Amino acid sequence: MGGNCARCGAPVKRPDRFLTCTIRCSLSQAEDRVGDGTYLERGHSYWPPEYVWEIAWRPAPGGVPGTGPKFHPVRISFVPGLNAVDADRAVEGLGEREALTTEQAVVAIDHLTHTLSGDPDSVHQRLTAVRRPSTSHPPTPGRPR
Repeated sequence: MGGNCARCGAPVKRPDRFLTCTIRCSLSQAEDRVGDGTYLERGHSYWPPEYVWEIAWRPAPGGVPGTGPKFHPVRISFVPGLNAVDADRAVEGLGEREALTTEQAVVAIDHLTHTLSGDPDSVHQRLTAVRRPSTSHPPTPGRPR
């Protein structure tokens, strides 16, 4: 592997999925990305699996050289333009507003990000297509549906 470390710019001399020069840089990068909302730690079961991955989380146990860091699963955003924290808020908000389960809200948002035409009727049809029949509620007065 070649190139420069994504964290500090030093040459990368080892194969590494994070393209960092050391485990220390991988850990620092992970901490920064959790801190800024790029990665989110909880809720893996309902997130699209292709947007869940593992990051370096803790140094090697006992400082044993060559064993590598411990890894931890995190979520990244599946919504273009949003970080993972904001995407999670969008999922929660849509679920509450449209009476969808979390899984249904994820499917709806993921589908919309790939196929949204900009037509409000099209958006409404796509949202109601994933709604559970048992949770269908009449529109609240003054609230667009």
